[in-house]
Formats: sequence, structure tokens, C-alpha cells
Amino acid sequence: MSIRGSGLDHLDNQMAERINKGIQFKLLVPENLLNPEEIPPDTPNIQVRTLKEIPLVIIASEKEAAIFLPHTDGRIDYTGFTGNTPAFHNWTRELFQHHWEKAKKA
Repeated sequence: MSIRGSGLDHLDNQMAERINKGIQFKLLVPENLLNPEEIPPDTPNIQVRTLKEIPLVIIASEKEAAIFLPHTDGRIDYTGFTGNTPAFHNWTRELFQHHWEKAKKA
């Protein structure tokens, strides 16, 4: 799977290894960055949804989370916030879920 132009291309090998081990991935990406033909069909550990625009970046694991917000020109500022407290982790999970529920399946 490849998300063109997103800066995530380097994660392909790492993601494939983890997916093969059974780790679940939820990817929420802008519609203009996703090529649905590159998503392997019936990949049980990957769920992909798209939104026209996504106003932030959230990266989370079971232990830690990070959130990155946009500059005034719309580009993402990768100087963001990270945390591993239950409160921060729950907040980022709820924020992701809010956008996930508004998105459509790829």
C-alpha cells in the first residue's frame, strides 16, 4: 500500500511487518492522497477511510500518542504535542474517532 505524496511511503515496510503480525491499522487520509487501487483487497488488519480535508495528524499506539496541527497556510507543523498519560491518550483517541466516524470507507 502506498499513500502518494504524504511522506508515509517510508512506513510501508514497517507497516507490512506489523500487519503480518496481526496489528490493526486505521488510516484516515485526505481523499487526494489515496490511490484506492494500491490498497490490497481484503486486508483484514487495515481499515482505510477518507475525508476531503483532515485538519490535523494523529499518530497513536497503545502506549503513546502525538498530535500535529496545521500552520496558518494549511501545511502540517510537525512540531506537535506528544504524551503517554491516559488522559492525553484518551483525548487523542476520541478526537480520531470523531473524524473517523465522519469519514467514508475507501
